[in-house]
Amino acid sequence: MDTEQHQGIQEYGDTTGKPVFYFHGSPGSRLECAYHEMGLKECGIRLIALDRPGYGQSPIQDKWTPDVFAENIAQIADQFGITKFSLIGFSGGGLTAMACAHRYPQLVDQLILVSTIVPPDINGYKDLVSPLILKTAMAIQNAPDVLEQQLTHMMSTPEAVMDILVTSASKPDQDLFNNRALYTCYQQAITESVNQGPKGYIRDMENNTGPWSFTPSDIKARTQIWHGKQDQTFSYQLAESLAAAIPDSSCHLVSDQGHFLTYSIWREIVSSLSK
Repeated sequence: MDTEQHQGIQEYGDTTGKPVFYFHGSPGSRLECAYHEMGLKECGIRLIALDRPGYGQSPIQDKWTPDVFAENIAQIADQFGITKFSLIGFSGGGLTAMACAHRYPQLVDQLILVSTIVPPDINGYKDLVSPLILKTAMAIQNAPDVLEQQLTHMMSTPEAVMDILVTSASKPDQDLFNNRALYTCYQQAITESVNQGPKGYIRDMENNTGPWSFTPSDIKARTQIWHGKQDQTFSYQLAESLAAAIPDSSCHLVSDQGHFLTYSIWREIVSSLSK
């Protein structure tokens, strides 16, 4: 991925603080973190959020891979004069964060995975992820043109995408989005994420649900995995399996929370970066 090409980047928090790259969900965008601006400043975090290809302000690139995107992160860090950084991967952004940690262990201080996707070959995967993810993966393999047509229609109304994300979530997540300021912020992030149509999301999910180029056991970075036990997208049991696979990892399960820990316990998560 050529960094000379236009790339959607947004910085939040303390510009002189600890550098952290943020990898948004699927769908999602760099705007997911706007709600946390003040908290990031108070925690001394310089958060750099990027749109993956086909989302927000980053143009679609056919057949891009998480490994190629990891190269882009390393180039951007070099351009910014950052020699060491941490990573936060949320949900579908977890794969790209892990790919970066795997490819550049010398650059990564800590890896934090929040409500993350896991490799599809993990034991019990099909029974522990949402039916919507399995259905999307099947459509990508067997009927990609039909899937693109359906998603094009749905994404023409971003409010419909937001409605699906919220109504299919757990009760703790639905209660969380009763906060109108938070709901509005996330809706803006989702609206931004689908402004180019479905190709970015489809390629993202093709990467996430297809064969990975590495195994979690090869990740050397110190890793924290945060997961809600009420998560209806990825079961917390998958987080436990992932933690068992990554050598230097810890697993933090939150009994009363669902998928959107990046909003419900964000301060606790980012504060752990200083430990």
